[in-house]
Amino acid sequence: MYAEPICIACDVERKLTDIAPVKNRHDMLSYECPQCLSIFRLVVRRERRELAETNPGRPIFAAAEPA
Repeated sequence: MYAEPICIACDVERKLTDIAPVKNRHDMLSYECPQCLSIFRLVVRRERRELAETNPGRPIFAAAEPA
């Protein structure tokens, strides 16, 4: 997905704590510093996913039952 940002105060890698949908096909990613507990929020465009990726192992269209 995206590289985890570095905390500028502590110089450590922040951890992704939340992904929230926002308007117009965007997501807000929240990253928290494990040392100082500060939060960094980043709004990114939602990645397009194919239907087969969201339902792995399930057919996209079910076969019609014979009459």
